[in-house]
Amino acid sequence: MSLYKQIDFNSSGTRLATSAANVVKIQEKNGTTWVQLGSDITDPSGIDYKYGSHINLDNDGNRIAIGSTIYDPSNNARPYTVFM
Repeated sequence: MSLYKQIDFNSSGTRLATSAANVVKIQEKNGTTWVQLGSDITDPSGIDYKYGSHINLDNDGNRIAIGSTIYDPSNNARPYTVFM
């Protein structure tokens, strides 16, 4: 069983972003099931900076902003990342 720290839907409710344990996943509704789109999105620093502590899909579900709680430029950790 997975426990998610954050979840967010696009405006139509057909795409879902979830985050847990420094991993963000994007899923799309296919009938009555959810199917993962692409690969897991992981913390680029490789260090536990609470990556995915904040996530936000745009209205159409094609862009996601992913936040972390720590900014550390020496380890490539940023306060947020945007994927399109």
